[in-house]
Amino acid sequence: MSYREHLDRHLDPDAAGSPVRLLPGLLAAPGHVTVIIGYQDVTTPRGQLLTWATVNLLLRCYGVLTTVTVHCPDVALAAPLPRESAGSAPRTLHQALAALATATADPHGRGPRLVIQPGGPARPGAAGTVTLVLGTQYASVVAGSPPGDATWLVTAGAWKLSIASPAALTRAHLMRLPRLDEDGPVSVAVWLASPLGCAEAFKNIGQLKKGRGRRSRRSRSTCGH
Repeated sequence: MSYREHLDRHLDPDAAGSPVRLLPGLLAAPGHVTVIIGYQDVTTPRGQLLTWATVNLLLRCYGVLTTVTVHCPDVALAAPLPRESAGSAPRTLHQALAALATATADPHGRGPRLVIQPGGPARPGAAGTVTLVLGTQYASVVAGSPPGDATWLVTAGAWKLSIASPAALTRAHLMRLPRLDEDGPVSVAVWLASPLGCAEAFKNIGQLKKGRGRRSRRSRSTCGH
């Protein structure tokens, strides 16, 4: 069997939409992603869905990520999350994330290891780690972070979403960020925010190995009105 036949689709440089095509270095630089959400945001249905969807995408990055660490309080589910099995339904967010890790586990052992921490640290950003801060509870804490920090603020409201570099956030930007507790339906904005936030993480993961990948232009992008 050829080398290319051993590759997962997302690791094949010739596959449509492959991140490796744009970010050489992913294959040789397994990385770590930290996901953080505070109590105020994680108690909302929209916040729980955003957390679940983001972790779902990250846990499927076989051979790319080694660890996905989630810092969030364990709270009762505010609304049903998608089911991975016919077993008993999880009652708390931690149970739902643990069930997700079991359902997405790679049989070859290449999948990321999920680590769940009960609380969210006030200041994210460990060396060699990409950090996704979900919601607005820690927005003022991470605002103005050094441009070199591999941290992104990901949030969504009823009809809009925002993927922001904390280094670009000003007080005016903070006031306009969509909130996870906004009135309105748990909308498609949450589902869009998850892959877009993970895509920004991959831009940094491709740079973790010295001499590999390309430097990405860090900018703030907002969808919606």
